[in-house]
Amino acid sequence: MVICLLAARVNKQVTLTLHHMSSDSLDLLWHPRLSFSDGNIVLRVRLTFPPDPPGSTLDEGIKSQQKGSADNKQSTHIHFRVHKSVLSDHSEVFSNMLDIPQPQFPDCTLINGCDFVDLHDSSTDIEKLLQVIYGFNPPYKRLYQSSIDYYGPVLELAKKYEMKQVINTYLPHVIDGWPTSLDEWKLFETEIELIGRRLASRTSASGEGDDGDILVQPSSMIRLARHFPEEFSSILPAIYLDLTRLSSQMRSNTSRGHPSAGLSNLLGTEYATLLAGQSAITHYILQFLNEPDKVMELPGPCSVERYITSPKESRIRLQCAPAGWWKWEVARFLTHAMFCHQGDIFSILGAVTVAFDLSFLDQISSRGFICDSCYQRVKAEFICNASKKAWTKLSAFFGLEELNVAGAAS
Repeated sequence: MVICLLAARVNKQVTLTLHHMSSDSLDLLWHPRLSFSDGNIVLRVRLTFPPDPPGSTLDEGIKSQQKGSADNKQSTHIHFRVHKSVLSDHSEVFSNMLDIPQPQFPDCTLINGCDFVDLHDSSTDIEKLLQVIYGFNPPYKRLYQSSIDYYGPVLELAKKYEMKQVINTYLPHVIDGWPTSLDEWKLFETEIELIGRRLASRTSASGEGDDGDILVQPSSMIRLARHFPEEFSSILPAIYLDLTRLSSQMRSNTSRGHPSAGLSNLLGTEYATLLAGQSAITHYILQFLNEPDKVMELPGPCSVERYITSPKESRIRLQCAPAGWWKWEVARFLTHAMFCHQGDIFSILGAVTVAFDLSFLDQISSRGFICDSCYQRVKAEFICNASKKAWTKLSAFFGLEELNVAGAAS
């Protein structure tokens, strides 16, 4: 076999080499749908085993072609016969390479009359990328893991091969739905609950989920954020918060998968960010228990007094003391909420808000007393500001403010 180098183009991330090749009775494996008869360039990619997903076009094409092969050899590469014009229109890298004038090598033949390029990427990822370019891709399903599994690798390759049109079209879909404010977080909570119910109902009805799908895994979003740090900077705190509460759960969830799913894919710095956030959130919640005056504005003791009768028929005089009342009465609800909503700071604070709204809190007991006026002030302060203040600290909990500053400086 004779291989003749025609051109090479070096990019910061990738080097592509265009070849002519003598084909001495090669038994090539072609992609069943992405090999066009009028294509004028061949992309050769080493097969990724096992093909992913199992029922993909790539998987079926490999089986049928290898079964029909005369010598039944197992091919190591898959070939995509596509169009130079399409690659050039979508990719700066391919455009720059193909713009170079090509010398002629009369002793070299071509693969089906085409030059070829070796791509050192996953064959299934290249398949997805070409499907997107040629319009064979599935619709994006917001906040579903299957869509992240599909479009995540596509966007990574689009960044590598400088495909701005692909990035500008599909990156907003991936980012959409992730909150950047407390109000958006509440909408996010509602949406994933609705999707979770839909997935759970389909699982119970058929024994299987929505094609085995689950809600988006935040660890997958963190991986994609490595390639698009600027675009993800505003939603990264919410992604880490979502991962914090998932990893704190005690058991698997039908719609969200196992609590530890995807944690092994985090880089060391990402795992450290997660652990730092978990610790900071726990410390912040404990301040509501032990040092409430540090996280919210509590009124001081006032002159209002109240008498209660003890079980021994003696009268006890109580003076309004909001801080003392808080540490006894509100702390009970906080402790219960922390147990029920491990790692989920806004569900914990939300449970106390419900307690205020539904008047579950006793204003007077032998352990503490708060007058009506002070109670209304504490209630308004907590309901209006507790969650808002926590949201403003979200980036700081995970140390993402420092990461953003460092990234801007570099």
